[in-house]
Amino acid sequence: MLKTTQFNALNTQVQGLFDTYVNLTSLSIDNFKQAMGIQCDAFNHITKQFADTAKSLCGATDAGQAGKFVQEFFAKTIETSIEKNKELSNVFSKSQNVFKDAAIASFKEVQTNYVNTFEQFPMVNTALSKAATESIQNSITTFNQAADTASKVSAQVAEVAKKNIEVATNVALNAAKKATVTSNLAATK
Repeated sequence: MLKTTQFNALNTQVQGLFDTYVNLTSLSIDNFKQAMGIQCDAFNHITKQFADTAKSLCGATDAGQAGKFVQEFFAKTIETSIEKNKELSNVFSKSQNVFKDAAIASFKEVQTNYVNTFEQFPMVNTALSKAATESIQNSITTFNQAADTASKVSAQVAEVAKKNIEVATNVALNAAKKATVTSNLAATK
């Protein structure tokens, strides 16, 4: 079995890559949980704001008062949406920075170890050189698959967040339309 300094460094690096992969996957899952929590919280706030507005509209004494309630609802909804979008942006920004830093550090170290290993194997044994080349190619393939998986997870988190934002926005718009119709009906009576 290969027991050169370069091979040991390569072996350590490959193991480190798997640790990095596990850490990044955990980070992605944690970020997904945070993003879902933020989205659920936003939806909850908007739902409560809508219910409060609807209750207020039921007690409105004139169209002016009803219009005021609708305006307050829109203001609160917009404030909530902006606040929650900032929270989401922070989660994704931190995640992107961690992924970027991990990728840069891993690729630099992997490259150095692979180059050193390739330079040494032919001098040790040419038959061994073929095995080393195959091993390195397998390691590269494994790392690329891990990077692709991590990238897909990040993309899925972003897609879910985007869809949740769209749903919350549509709920707010539909609520606003209903409130406007109610306000208009109250004004015509």
